[in-house]
Amino acid sequence: MLRNHLALFCLLFVHVSYSQNLRDTLRKNFDGYRTKNLQEKIYVHTDRPTYLAGETVWFKIYLTDASLHKALDLSRVAYLEVINTNDVAAFQFKIEMKNGAGSGSFAIPFDWNTDNYTIRCYTNWMKNFDSDFLFEKTISIINPFKAPEQNISANTIHAQFFPEGGNVVAGIKSKVAFQVVDENGQGIDFLGCVLNERNDTIVKFTPLKFGMGHFTFAPSQAS
Repeated sequence: MLRNHLALFCLLFVHVSYSQNLRDTLRKNFDGYRTKNLQEKIYVHTDRPTYLAGETVWFKIYLTDASLHKALDLSRVAYLEVINTNDVAAFQFKIEMKNGAGSGSFAIPFDWNTDNYTIRCYTNWMKNFDSDFLFEKTISIINPFKAPEQNISANTIHAQFFPEGGNVVAGIKSKVAFQVVDENGQGIDFLGCVLNERNDTIVKFTPLKFGMGHFTFAPSQAS
């Protein structure tokens, strides 16, 4: 009986030792593979998705190990580009990275067209892999000081404004409701503004939902 118990104990000990050795081997192989094929993952956070020409875009960059999703202090420089719809880099920056993070800002020029732009970010190490690993996000820029290019149809967006009481009166604060839709009648997300005759911004507004919302302002005789 004692001999059987000893045999069973030996089998269990061998099984546990084998399992532990197997886990150690798998972990070692995985760590070795990850070290030789290290994949960086980068993310850019901007302070908002829509801007007016002349405003400043603030951003922060996070660099992580794609396998462990932990901050990675490997690449010391990140490259950030702002790409227009012609796939041309309008801006290019080098951002210093410390402990897997970096930050910066840039001002939107007044000569940029109203359009969607792509922020692309990567490191030199990431260029060794497929371009799908590069980070990309879209921001919208509105330039109220520059007329749209001819290839942009002005009829693709329809805006309606509904002053409270039917009219706005100079010197009296009024609430103005609005609805902005595309050519299919679907509400869109946007950033709008009211300008005076000097092109000064009086008020900015964005929709709450389905392209609809409201803003409040007091028009003057000169507005």
